[in-house]
Amino acid sequence: MTKSGKTILIVVLSTIGLCVVVCGGGAGLLFYLGYQASQSPENITVTVDHPVSVKKGETFIVEVHIDNTDSADQKLVGIDIYEDYLDGFILTSTNPGFNESSNAFGIRSLIYDHTIPANGRLTIQIELQAVNDGMWAGDLDVMVNGILSFTTYYIQTQVDP
Repeated sequence: MTKSGKTILIVVLSTIGLCVVVCGGGAGLLFYLGYQASQSPENITVTVDHPVSVKKGETFIVEVHIDNTDSADQKLVGIDIYEDYLDGFILTSTNPGFNESSNAFGIRSLIYDHTIPANGRLTIQIELQAVNDGMWAGDLDVMVNGILSFTTYYIQTQVDP
């Protein structure tokens, strides 16, 4: 093995080792390896409409528009919303509804099994109620055709008293 090959190996092993320590063992390693293997879904564009600011107690809608420019149907498998954003809100419903929901590693995962029609659009409406003052921001990931094929959108909403 060449000297540069050894250096690359040491850097890779150090990064994996750091992830295992910081992220909590095997789960951290799987997260790291999964993130490295992820890719954006082909022929999919995601836009998100949401208010910039709301009043505490107000209920509002976040619309996630998923456009499929492919000639074949694709499948929405999930939407992840980071708790950094959701700490300011209560998720009251989605339309259409999700199949199941889970919370892990600071992420609220909404599991779907909905078709995104060929050359068409699927819109998911997420209803939230503002419960805590402040600026709330975080990632919203839309997973298409598999959990490692996703597009990330940064969302931010100010909650006024």
